[in-house]
Amino acid sequence: MKDAAGRQAIALGYVREDNPKSGESAADQWLLDPQTYRIVGMRMLLDGKVVGGNSIAARAVVDKAGERG
Repeated sequence: MKDAAGRQAIALGYVREDNPKSGESAADQWLLDPQTYRIVGMRMLLDGKVVGGNSIAARAVVDKAGERG
């Protein structure tokens, strides 16, 4: 699948809630880079439709909190 930034990703998910009375199901997915298996984002699904999430656009190593690489 592709993440919100358009990159290929592996979706690893689990059902958070399955309500037999209403028929609703909610799930969370971690989005993994297919080569490094690092988390590149997350998304939330309700009845199989994406209702929210995020993508990690960039990472950097810095010496102090608040610094920009």
